[in-house]
Amino acid sequence: MKNFRQGRSFIWGIALLLTWSFPSTAQSIEQLGGISWNLDHKHNSANIERQEEFYNAVDSLFRNRRDLEYLHNQFSDSAMAKWGDAALIYKIYYSGMYYDNPEYYKPTLLGVMDIVTGKQYIAKMAFISRDDTSHNSIQAVYNLLANYDNIKKKFVFESYTDWYTRDWYKTTIGNISYLKQSEETFNRNEANALNKFNDSLAHLFKLPVKKFTYYSCRDVHQMYNVKGADYVRNMFYARNGGVIENGVVFSGSNTEYYPHELVHEYINDLGIASPLRLANEGIASYLGGSAGLPYQQLLAVLKKYVLDNNVSPSGLLPEGSMKDINADVSTLYAIGSLLAKLVYEKKGFDGWKQFLAIPDADIVSGIGTLLELKQQELDAYLKTQIMKY
Repeated sequence: MKNFRQGRSFIWGIALLLTWSFPSTAQSIEQLGGISWNLDHKHNSANIERQEEFYNAVDSLFRNRRDLEYLHNQFSDSAMAKWGDAALIYKIYYSGMYYDNPEYYKPTLLGVMDIVTGKQYIAKMAFISRDDTSHNSIQAVYNLLANYDNIKKKFVFESYTDWYTRDWYKTTIGNISYLKQSEETFNRNEANALNKFNDSLAHLFKLPVKKFTYYSCRDVHQMYNVKGADYVRNMFYARNGGVIENGVVFSGSNTEYYPHELVHEYINDLGIASPLRLANEGIASYLGGSAGLPYQQLLAVLKKYVLDNNVSPSGLLPEGSMKDINADVSTLYAIGSLLAKLVYEKKGFDGWKQFLAIPDADIVSGIGTLLELKQQELDAYLKTQIMKY
């Protein structure tokens, strides 16, 4: 997975309680305990039907944010079956992580829009943290979509992604179902290449061929829009990249060929508890590149970094020592891909399983053992290998 930078807390942190007065349309609503208000119906929210019901439905998500069973019941069965907890529930669940910490605040409801009068609504939420006595940080601005269920007589929340991409071009190439904003920009050759890569992974891992859904976005900004965010910090840091969630690929690289993420799904099926991140990302980068770059180019960037900064390669192995070299390459993906190559050449596929199983606390000694090197030999060996690129 592309290592997008995270904020100082979980990206869905708690929002700032603003001191604005409640608008007249909100004053008659029951006391809300889960969210804060930033609403002026003249500017931020139309005078919509079932307004009070919708406000209370949004508030109830965050008021009951720790009750997973309750949250499940607020989303449609079809949305839960397709997307699951990770996409729909956990961003709300974790919004309460720091709820009692004075640096964090309730989510703020910025505005409401009725897409279909009396039936379908979008709530725009802000998640803001206080950094110190004079500064705040917006962690995210996120959209929630809900439909009014005439049978249940209540609002039921849905997947924003499905709504956002409702008019996108859809096609299936082999075992990969693609969605892209325009058919004219869809690259069928790249899609065919990714389908072949998927087949090759199944053969390499000795697993059945997996099926994927692939959202092909023109850039990281659009990728996060598809996932429901108007703003997260990563939208303006990473120039390209992608993520995968339960077989759903979100590619922010304007390409139908983003093989890196597919590798992670096959690694997940190896049954290794808590796989070493360096190995997980390294194998994915060796086989599928990273940020659109093959592993050889990642290592060329790493080589220059090591030479310019007189860096000890073995010192880059622990996760706490990893660095972003530039917006596209980090030491994690670069040196990880080198280790994946070296381990595979020496130990084959079983070596990768051993690599993935190394505890992070034993990373230097574990890699030395795997490569049959004494600990004092490891640094010089890695530097020699890096200099080849």
